[in-house]
This record gives sequence, structure tokens and C-alpha cells, in this order.
Amino acid sequence: MPSTAMMKQILDFNKKAFDESFSVLITVREHTEKMVRAYWEKSLIFPGEGKKAIEDWLVAYKNGLDAFKEDVDRRFETMESYLLNAGDLTSLPLRAAAEKKAPVKKSSSPKKNKVVAAKKAVRVRQPVKKVNVPRKKTAK
Repeated sequence: MPSTAMMKQILDFNKKAFDESFSVLITVREHTEKMVRAYWEKSLIFPGEGKKAIEDWLVAYKNGLDAFKEDVDRRFETMESYLLNAGDLTSLPLRAAAEKKAPVKKSSSPKKNKVVAAKKAVRVRQPVKKVNVPRKKTAK
């Protein structure tokens, strides 16, 4: 499987997991909002200022969730374009190597023989000079 297809599948899986988790969060938020509204509408202990503060809190929470969702969606798009472009760039040398044909070996040619002979001529060992080192006499 090409690396770009694998990266695309991983990103799609993560995006779908996020979307499903986020929809659960939205459902819980809506249910909580419905319960809070039902409680404070029937309750006599909540003053008008308290109801206004809770209403502002619910609106701010909803706007924050919407902004968070937009930001995550934008980041998924950025990550997808980055990884897929990087995957295309890294797979280019692999594709070129796979498409390149192996060189066909030809029988030995005179030109090759000259090159081999030149290499052998360079590899001639130099004689090693022997140096007489006086030995120490050991006491017996």
C-alpha cells in the first residue's frame, strides 16, 4: 500500500473519531442545557440576574465549542495537505528506483580490461624496508 494512501486512511480515521466524539459532546451539551432551562424556569429561587448569567454562560460555551470545531477541522485539512504532499515527495525516489531498469551486463569489453589493468597497476605493493634493531642482552 502506498504511504500516501495509508496516511490518508489514518487521517480519515482520526477525523471520523473526532467528529463522532464531538457529536456526543454536543448532544450532552444540548441535553444539559435543556435540563437547566427546565429547572430554572420552574424554580422560584433563581433571580432574573442569575438566569441572565446562566444564559450568557450557555451561549459562550456553545460559541466556544463551535470555534473549537472549526479550528480542529482547519488543522485536519492542514495536516492532510502537509502529510500527503510530504508522502508524495518521499515516494518519488522510491518510484524512480522501482521504474529504473537494472543494467544489463555485457561481456567483457576491451575498455573494461584497460580499466582493470590500470587498477592492478596502481595496487602494486611497495617493498618494506627491514631495519635491524639491536636486541637487549638478557642476563642468565
